[in-house]
Amino acid sequence: MSIKKNFFYSSFLTLANYIFPLLTFPYVSRILGAESIGKYNFIDNIIQIFIIVSMLGIGTVGVREIAQNRISQERLNKSFTALLAFNAISTIIAIILLVILLFTIPKFADYRNLLIVGGLKLLSTFLLVDWFYRGLEDFKFITQRTLIVRILFVASVFIFIKNKEDYTLYYFLITISITINAIINLFYAKKYIQFDFDIQELKRITKPILVLGIYSILAWLYNSFSTSFLGFISTDEQVGYYSTATKLYTIFLSFITAFTTVMLPRLSQLISQNQLNEFQHQINKSFNIILTVSIPFTVFAIFFAPDIIHIIAGNGYKEAVIPMMIIMPLITIVSIEQILIIQILTPLKKDKEMMFCTICGAVFGIIINILVVPNMLSIGAAICWLASEFIVMSCAIYFISHRTPIVIPFYLLKKRVMPIFIIAIFSYVLHIALSEIHELVRILISAFIIFFITYLIEKKLIKNPIISEIDRSLKRIKYFN
Repeated sequence: MSIKKNFFYSSFLTLANYIFPLLTFPYVSRILGAESIGKYNFIDNIIQIFIIVSMLGIGTVGVREIAQNRISQERLNKSFTALLAFNAISTIIAIILLVILLFTIPKFADYRNLLIVGGLKLLSTFLLVDWFYRGLEDFKFITQRTLIVRILFVASVFIFIKNKEDYTLYYFLITISITINAIINLFYAKKYIQFDFDIQELKRITKPILVLGIYSILAWLYNSFSTSFLGFISTDEQVGYYSTATKLYTIFLSFITAFTTVMLPRLSQLISQNQLNEFQHQINKSFNIILTVSIPFTVFAIFFAPDIIHIIAGNGYKEAVIPMMIIMPLITIVSIEQILIIQILTPLKKDKEMMFCTICGAVFGIIINILVVPNMLSIGAAICWLASEFIVMSCAIYFISHRTPIVIPFYLLKKRVMPIFIIAIFSYVLHIALSEIHELVRILISAFIIFFITYLIEKKLIKNPIISEIDRSLKRIKYFN
């Protein structure tokens, strides 16, 4: 299947994990309120660290191993079985740790039902084996499966969530959708593999899984530690404000994650075949696409943060506006970071370099959290996250520039310095000029205008080949019609 088709299916697959909850979030945020939203997000963030302990580096190593071994059925069987066996052991350890903490930390006593639901989410994530289908590039199947399950999820939320005490039920509905996906995945996997356990294969994959697993745990420390820390030292409302501020960021980043993930199997193959020139070409193309999309969206989201927060969450979330404005630059920073780490360092197997990047981000993030969050609460958490991701990106740039043959196309970023100011000016003027009309209408009109201005800048000023390719595709469609 072509990269374009894979990207389409992967985009929808990843996006569905965010868009479908977004369809329900305006309803849920108004029904549950900031406090209940905060409770759910606080516990889900805690559960996420146990999921990371369970998965370790299997998500990344699994895609890489399956992509490289899929030409041989025997190698495919051995790789899948070894990966699943390792994942089973790590999941058992994670569940044991969760049970211990459930009965030993007093703070968790008030959240026991949420933690039990989170335990089911932990188990279901282990059985999901999406890394297997990503490695095979069989995005069509899991996309179709996800669509059906997510539609059922949306319907169930509107049917069953009726008051602010239903936050545990809301978490259960999210979790059960993962469980159903996992069951379907396991049955469908029989089409491709047979279990063939090989102890040598298990030993071979252990080191990279552990290295990337430590990397994932450290990444959690600068990505999500703020949410947990905020929950322990502050109130559920503050967690609710912070999680609401991150909502749009996580949804938009799903597009980027879809693109970077779908490129990983293909880039891994290019490296294994020593096609460095083609690898560099694909990296340059990735940077061009990411910068074209992420920069205007970042600027637009900052200026329209108050409107976006009110549309998504309703009244009672004004304190989420400033954290959102601080977080929005992460759209561009993390987009670049994902290319550097997922598309370059991962296929090149620079696991130690990735480890060092995350250590720097984690250490810096923890220190800033301790110093800033107790006084600035959700605003401080946003600052910590932004600063930590910038440190990680800077470290990745250093390692790629000094320890790999890949050239980072900085010239693509330099080309967009002036367009950033142009888009910012238009965003500011539109926000002021359209201030008297309904906020949703204001956002839609402004988004269309900014999109058109960006299109003209990329086509006329930057002369972006991606835009030219889009134009040619539209002309072909018009011709065939």
